[in-house]
Amino acid sequence: MRQFIQRVLIVFLVLTSATHAMAAAVGTAIDVDPSASSILEQVQGPMLVGTDIFIGQKVVTGDVGQVEIQFADDTRMVVGPHSSLVIQDYLLRDNGGAGQFAVSALGGTFRFITGNAAKDRYKLTTPTGTIGVRGTEFDLAVDAQGKTTMLLYSGAAKLCAVSGKCTEIADQCAIGEISDGSSEAKGYTGDLTKDQRKALKQQFLYSASQVSLTKGSKIKNATFCLKTGGTLADALEGPLPTSLSHATAAPSGTPNVGQPNTNQPDTGGPGTPGPVGGPDAPTPPTVQPPTPPPHTPEPPSNGGDGCAGHSHQNGGNSQNCNGK
Repeated sequence: MRQFIQRVLIVFLVLTSATHAMAAAVGTAIDVDPSASSILEQVQGPMLVGTDIFIGQKVVTGDVGQVEIQFADDTRMVVGPHSSLVIQDYLLRDNGGAGQFAVSALGGTFRFITGNAAKDRYKLTTPTGTIGVRGTEFDLAVDAQGKTTMLLYSGAAKLCAVSGKCTEIADQCAIGEISDGSSEAKGYTGDLTKDQRKALKQQFLYSASQVSLTKGSKIKNATFCLKTGGTLADALEGPLPTSLSHATAAPSGTPNVGQPNTNQPDTGGPGTPGPVGGPDAPTPPTVQPPTPPPHTPEPPSNGGDGCAGHSHQNGGNSQNCNGK
């Protein structure tokens, strides 16, 4: 009898916890590949498409697992293979109180796309620091030592180490890193060698290929950053860096290639002398000849044709009407 009562109490507690959790659901697993599980209130179960996501829930994937989560504010998060994270807080709690969108990326590879909430309400933690995002799309990799590397696609992010040192990164294809006691901007993928980009592809799986993701979790041009690296001019959105923007400027006093040189006469083609007076000389107007008054032709003389000796100027050309 005593064991029966204990079992009834356990079932009651489980059902009570499940009912409470259902009221606090903050998102849904919209796509799940095999080898993914959920741990909530010390109860572990498989992750399936349509599984609700709650505050306090831990999502774990195996070597080939992947989970795409869509939160109530349309934030998207992808948990890649061999990864784990915990939902720490959400924007609107079950008790009606305001919170943050807060998740803890414990290890592995992730994709994050902010939703419709205020941009200062998003916070991610990792073993070595925290990340504040501002309307941002990025991929995140946390290695076995806790070192966190971010590849930014849009927006801006503030990376802070546990020591309190913070670094801000912005612009497409920017890289930031948090390690023990340090955070720093690592530049842009366009600065990297081919081998360095190849190494990063092992961390940022979705920058190498987005085939496994649903449409809403794909980021336009994300594969550009590590596929070719491009140049800084291609990777950045905005003005070129000073070192590049000055590279194509013509030195002072040097005519621009492909532009007309107004200091030289227009020759009209190679080897052809220009008009007298140079390019600034006015073009003489075309003078129309006056209309001669009517007259009676005189009889021809010396076997002429009636207009011998008559000529007029027309645009600098002389014309004789003698027919010879």
